[in-house]
Amino acid sequence: MGRDRIFNAVARLERALDRAEEGARKAQGVVSVGPNPALLRRHEHLRRTVTDAMSDLDALIESLDK
Repeated sequence: MGRDRIFNAVARLERALDRAEEGARKAQGVVSVGPNPALLRRHEHLRRTVTDAMSDLDALIESLDK
């Protein structure tokens, strides 16, 4: 994977984080009626997916630095 692809991947991650932060700002003040099991499962799946992707990206960047 070339450096351009890595930079593009990082840029996509940054845009995704921006969208998540914007969603969090919009959600402030929204009253919750309790835990949402489906949403909690989706959140956990997304968290694992992002964690795995970041680990892969870290390993890739390390391999390019050698």
